[in-house]
Amino acid sequence: METNDLSGFKILVTRPIAQAKPLSVLIEQQNAEVVFFPTLAIEPLKNTSDYKMPQTIQWLIFTSANAVNFFLKMDFKQKDCLKKTKIVAIGKATAKALEKKGMKVDLMPLAGFNSEALLNLSAFQSANINLQQVLIVRGHNGRGLLKESLKQRGALVNVLEVYKRVKPVVKNINSLLTLLQKKQLDVITITSGEALHNFLSLLKDPSMILLALEIPLVVMSQRLKNIAITLGFKQIFVTENPSDKAMIKSVITVCNGEKL
Repeated sequence: METNDLSGFKILVTRPIAQAKPLSVLIEQQNAEVVFFPTLAIEPLKNTSDYKMPQTIQWLIFTSANAVNFFLKMDFKQKDCLKKTKIVAIGKATAKALEKKGMKVDLMPLAGFNSEALLNLSAFQSANINLQQVLIVRGHNGRGLLKESLKQRGALVNVLEVYKRVKPVVKNINSLLTLLQKKQLDVITITSGEALHNFLSLLKDPSMILLALEIPLVVMSQRLKNIAITLGFKQIFVTENPSDKAMIKSVITVCNGEKL
């Protein structure tokens, strides 16, 4: 029988510092120990204040909560163009960030919470999006699927990149290496492909990487699972959706020795 008491288990959380708390709290509520090792840092892009907004925008799409937060910090003068704009959130965390800032979310996928899910919405099919002005707010070098697909459907698409993801300088690498050597790390949680690549890069030592590849890995999409497979991870589990609740549910299942 599955139990939520994870006493004695150590769970690696790799999210950026500002985003790690909600998942960490959920892990601690199960009596597990959080091992915090951020593999990404989020920084604003420079010169975004020089960006000239299109005069009219029918659709403003935010691809992450970070996109929301950094966009709203921009100092641009053309804010009037947003008055009649429909606001789109890629998922629940993004929608929550918008609502906290007093912005009404007009459209969000009911499931999936990724570019593919957005593209499946009726509003973004060719018959509806053709010649519509769309602004996608995202991080630097974000996925191009949404932009290219909407352009193919006839939309007039602009992209505004407001932040970048960088590899952080970590201070507790020796503590993590000790856990790996002693095989005391039970689950690794990863929320992006870049974070996964950075994680292995930060370990550096091939012997440590081999040890990490044996640890159960919980990811938030099939796309991330495919990346993890190519990197050599042996046990990869995909959550039901990208939420923190789904992540902790998968962690509990893995710790109980059950298959997802």
